[in-house]
Formats: sequence, structure tokens, C-alpha cells
Amino acid sequence: MIPTRQRKRGERGVSLILGTTAIVFIVPMMGLAIDVGFLYSAKDKLQASVDGAALAAARALTLGASTSAQAVSAKQNAVNWFYANFPPQTWASKNTQMDQTDAHVHVYDDTANPNVRHVDVTASTDVPTWFMRWFGYDAITINAIGNASRRDVVAMIVIDRSGSMNNNNGCTNMRSVAKVFTGQFAAGRDQIGMVEFGDTSWVDSSPSTDFRTKLGYTANGASGSGLIDTINCNDNTGTAQAISLAYNELYKMGLPGAFNFMMFFTDGIPNSVT
Repeated sequence: MIPTRQRKRGERGVSLILGTTAIVFIVPMMGLAIDVGFLYSAKDKLQASVDGAALAAARALTLGASTSAQAVSAKQNAVNWFYANFPPQTWASKNTQMDQTDAHVHVYDDTANPNVRHVDVTASTDVPTWFMRWFGYDAITINAIGNASRRDVVAMIVIDRSGSMNNNNGCTNMRSVAKVFTGQFAAGRDQIGMVEFGDTSWVDSSPSTDFRTKLGYTANGASGSGLIDTINCNDNTGTAQAISLAYNELYKMGLPGAFNFMMFFTDGIPNSVT
């Protein structure tokens, strides 16, 4: 029979061996979990920044009539947006790669439809590890890719010139806002026309790429006069005919793949029918 004291000493020895062995496996596994969580957080931040940069680049495709001209502002927008959201050393990262070269911001026409353009944004960065260094990994490179597209626009502005628009300086404000609206699109590529209505309605201009010259615009501190500036509000509200005319202009264009819509300016319900 083994004395009780010897048995307890032996048990303590076995416990020490098992505890030491467990630490060898448990600590690296805990460290791996921490590093992986850190990497996933950095990856989420990088992906969100790249996605935002792609959308910002697509938004800038309104500047310029050709894809090459639009790509200049699109690339700058993408870089500005990315680094605003993922500045250097975010999540202790290093060697972040994202610039205006085609390798990181690629703007190109759709192969099947010339009225659609795409933006691909790619970025990478090195994220340091803490516990994985035990296995020889001082940093892990993570990558993110974001995509966005923009269709050429075919739009009809439908403007209410009824007398009630004069209330609270509404007619003047409408003219001003309508010119800001036209200033948001790519002259020479997008196409915008206008219908105005009172008791009756008429097409001032069919959709065209020189809409800034015809309609007027306000953009980037510059402004030009056009048909919008000549609108006077002094009639009733014949909405139905105006919508019909505007829709017909979009239908006649029939531009494949384009984004077709009407922008409707009014202050009230219809009270006249033609």
C-alpha cells in the first residue's frame, strides 16, 4: 500500500506537468484568436474605406464629357475619400498602398454598353501581429476591392409655372435650385431637357448634351443663363399634360442602359387639365 503522503506528492507532480503542457497550447491559441480578431477589424475598416472611395469616384464621373477626362477627377476623389477614412497607421497598419494609378483606381467603359462606366478601387496594407510572431509572422497583408458603376443620365425637368409659385419667393427659388440641379451632371455626356406647365404645357427643350447652354446651370462657383432664367410664374397647375410630355421625351430617346427619370418641381396639387 502506497503511503498517503507519497501519493499526494505524485499527484502534484502530474498536475504541474499537465498544467505546463496546457499552457504551451492554450496561450498560442488565445493569442491567435486575438490576432485574428484584430485582423478582421482592420479588414472591415479597409473594406469600408475602399467601398466609399469607389462610390466617391463614381460620383465624380459627372466632371468631363469623355471617360478619360472623367477619370482624372474620379481618381482624385477616390484617393481623398480613402485616406480620409483610412489614414496612415489605422489599426497600427503600415505600407498602405492606394493611389491614383490604374492598379488602384481603374475607370473604364462597360464592354457591352457605352453608356455605363465602372470604377474598381483596390487597396492593401500590412497589419502587425502580436502572438503570431511566435510562428514567424510579424505582419499580415490584407487587401480590399470595391466596385461602383454610373449610367449616363437622360432626364426631364418638369417645372410648375403656376401663379402660386410666387408665394414666399417660390418661383425665384425654384429657378435657382433648378440651375443647381443641372450643374450636377456631365455636360457633353448626360442629356437633360425641360417641360414647363401652367394651364397648358410645352417642351422647352428635348434632352440634349448641351443642356447647360440651353437651360442654364450653377456649379463649382460658376453660373450660366438659359431657359430656366426666363420662367415666369402666373398661371394654373396643369400637371397631367406636363408629365405626359416629359415621359414621351424620355421614351423617344430610348437610350440603352441609361438612367431615365423626371425631376418634378411644383408647390401643389393639379387644378387645371388640358
